[in-house]
Amino acid sequence: MEIEDALRRCGDAARWSQLRTLGVSEHALRAAVAAGRLAQPHPGTYVLPGADPAIAAAVGLSGVVSHASAARLHGLDLYEPPQIIEVTVRRGCRQRARGVRVYPANVAPEETEINQPITTVRRTVRDCVRTMPLLHGVVLLDGVVRDERLCMADLRTMAAEATGPGSTTLRRAVGHVDAMSGSGLETILRLLLELLPVTFETQVWIDGVGLVDILVNGWLILEADGFAFHSNREHYRRDRKRGNGAAERRLGQLRFTWEDLHFRRSAVLQQIVRVLEADPRG
Repeated sequence: MEIEDALRRCGDAARWSQLRTLGVSEHALRAAVAAGRLAQPHPGTYVLPGADPAIAAAVGLSGVVSHASAARLHGLDLYEPPQIIEVTVRRGCRQRARGVRVYPANVAPEETEINQPITTVRRTVRDCVRTMPLLHGVVLLDGVVRDERLCMADLRTMAAEATGPGSTTLRRAVGHVDAMSGSGLETILRLLLELLPVTFETQVWIDGVGLVDILVNGWLILEADGFAFHSNREHYRRDRKRGNGAAERRLGQLRFTWEDLHFRRSAVLQQIVRVLEADPRG
């Protein structure tokens, strides 16, 4: 097998021992490094140009990419991008690297992707939710259910089997999951509403208006708008039609942006309370 093909099969980075099992010779590796076709950032570690830094770090530590770093590689919905590379190494391993958060834990072979140093989606979700703040964990869980990476039965089993540090946080997060959640922003908005003495439904169809994110107390529509919500003229016209339909039916409407729900949550809650107290329906 060609060196580049072998490395791509391993996720663009691998240890010499792994490449040897794929038929790559030590002489060929030395020649490829000398020619600049691949790099050797650590003894016994080989990476292709452009390899993901998290994978390169994991291979260098003889570990696996895990937690939020693995979630990013799997394309899972995260509250915020990882601020540091996270790698899990076997218990007792003392290796460390600058800019890498290392978790000592045992990872079973079936909990890593085939031929790649990345924890599986299931193990990644479990690790993340155990160590994340509750809000961040629920955003992740709603996302994996929405994208059908895991189902509610998977999450309930995960919660029931959880033991040790973070297990209570995991069970709490699973208890807040809404399989109907339309986006990470909607998850944030929904959890804010759980702080108020209100009733609400998610993903509600209203004739003449359409599908709305959340309906509070049967009359106040709440929408969580992503960056691309008004990305073209058709979306703009549809938005105006929805707003007019809501007004005709005497339904209130509040819309919140990504910035509102990430940085101004207190103001969001206060505005919702003020509108509910005013209740223009009389």
